[in-house]
Amino acid sequence: MTNRQVPSEWNEIKLSKCCRLQGGYAFKSSDYRISGTPIIRISNIKNLQVDVEEAACVSNLDQYPEDYQVVHGDILIAMSGATTGKIGRYQLNNVSMLNQRVGKFIPSLSLNNDFLFQLLQDGSVASQILQDAVGGAQPNISPGDILDVDFCLPPLPEQKKIARILSSVDSKLALIDQQITTTQTLKKGLMQKLFTQGVGTQDADGRWQSHTEFQKTELGIMPVAWELTTIGQHCEFVNGYGFKPSDWDLSGLPIIRIQNLNGSKDFNYFSGIPKSEWLVPTGQLLFAWAGSKGASFGPKIWDGETGVLNQHIYKLEPTVSVDKQWFYNVLQRITTDIESRAHGFKSTLLHVKKGEITGQIIALPSLAEQKEIARILSTVDRKLEHLQTKKNQTQQLKKGLMQKLLTGQIRVQPDPQDH
Repeated sequence: MTNRQVPSEWNEIKLSKCCRLQGGYAFKSSDYRISGTPIIRISNIKNLQVDVEEAACVSNLDQYPEDYQVVHGDILIAMSGATTGKIGRYQLNNVSMLNQRVGKFIPSLSLNNDFLFQLLQDGSVASQILQDAVGGAQPNISPGDILDVDFCLPPLPEQKKIARILSSVDSKLALIDQQITTTQTLKKGLMQKLFTQGVGTQDADGRWQSHTEFQKTELGIMPVAWELTTIGQHCEFVNGYGFKPSDWDLSGLPIIRIQNLNGSKDFNYFSGIPKSEWLVPTGQLLFAWAGSKGASFGPKIWDGETGVLNQHIYKLEPTVSVDKQWFYNVLQRITTDIESRAHGFKSTLLHVKKGEITGQIIALPSLAEQKEIARILSTVDRKLEHLQTKKNQTQQLKKGLMQKLLTGQIRVQPDPQDH
C-alpha cells in the first residue's frame, strides 16, 4: 500500500479483493474456421478496443464452456508477448471466445465495470501490472500478479460518477479520431487527383487552368506537360552517422533517432564538433530507411531544434528543380510502394537500400505547379496538425483528471442515477 492520503469513505485495497480474472481457452489451430464465432487473441486487442475483423473463428459454440465467452462490455488484457498489459473493451453485441493468454476481468458487485476500465488505464496501475512481468523480450504475467495491484476504491455511486466523467472525455477523443480519419481520407483522395491530373497552367492573369492534354505512361495517365523522372535525379541523399554510446553526453546537440521522428522527446546528446553533413536544422526533409511499416518508415519534415542525424535516416537535399513540400508529399505517396519492396527480419521491421528509393519513377510537373499542389495539400496538413494538437491536449486533460479523480484529490457528487 502507499502512504497517500485518501478520503475516509474510500478503501485502499488490492484488485483481487473485488475482481477475478478469467483466463482463455487453449484453442488448437485445427479448431479454426473462416466463419463462425470469433476467437479473441492478443493481436485483436488494439487501442483500448477489441477488433475481431480479422479474427480466426470456431464453430459449434456450445461445445466450449460458457466461462470463455466474451460479451459486450467485457474488459480484456494481454498476458504475454511484447504488448503484455495492454487492455481493450469488447463493444460488440455478438458473443466471441477468449483465447489463452488473454484475460477477462470479472468485477464483483462492489466494483463498477466502467470505473474498472478507467482504473486500468491509469499510469500507476499499469506500471504496477508491468513491474511483475517476466520473460525479457516476450514477457508473461500471471492472473495473480495482475490482481495484486493496489488502488483506492470509492463508494459505488462515486465510482459511477467518476467513470462517467472520464468516459465523456473518451467520447471527445473518439470524435477527434473520427475527424482525423476523415481528414486523412480527404487528403488521400486529393493526392490521387493532384498527382495524376495536377492543377494545370496559369493564364496571363495568374489563374489556374486545368490541363487539357494527357498521355499514357508507365505510371498511368498524366498531363503531357509532365516529365517522367526518378527521385534520385532531383535529390541528394546523405546518411546519418552511427553514434555509439561512447559519443553520448548529457548536453549538446540532440541526436535525432527514428523514435524522435515519431514524436519521442527522449534524446541522447552529442557535445563534440559535428560534421556539416550530420546537422539537421528545423524544417529539414528526412527519410527513415529502416523502421516499422506504416509508422516510423518513410519521409518526415523535422520540426524540432537543430540536432545531429543518427544512422538509418537519410537527410534529403532537393535540387532547385523541385519544391521541398511537394517532394515530401511525393515521398509520402510512394512510401507504400517502397515498403512493399523492402527487406527485414520481420514483416513489420523494414529496411531498404538507397537505390530502391532513388530509383523510384515519379511524374514531375513545373515548379510553379508543384508549389500550387503543395499549397493545396498544406491546408489539409494544417487541419490534421490542429486535430492532433487538440487530441494531445484532450489526452493530457484526461491524464490530469485521472490523477485527481482516482485518488480522491477531487471529489465528485454522485447523481441520483448513480445510487
